[in-house]
Amino acid sequence: MGHRASQGLFNGGRRLFGYSIVEKELVPYPKEKQIVEIVFHKTQLELQFKALPWPITIPLEDTP
Repeated sequence: MGHRASQGLFNGGRRLFGYSIVEKELVPYPKEKQIVEIVFHKTQLELQFKALPWPITIPLEDTP
């Protein structure tokens, strides 16, 4: 078990969301892969949004 962990391999336990276990290996599960990608991209967008300087000021043009 320690040897597998040192190689970064799956040691057993609960299946990770988005993966299937085939012969003690984690293999991407296509139906859940889409959900994982959506969550990943939304998280990235949120982190980028939080990195913006606040407050955001937008110069308004003078209206006649």
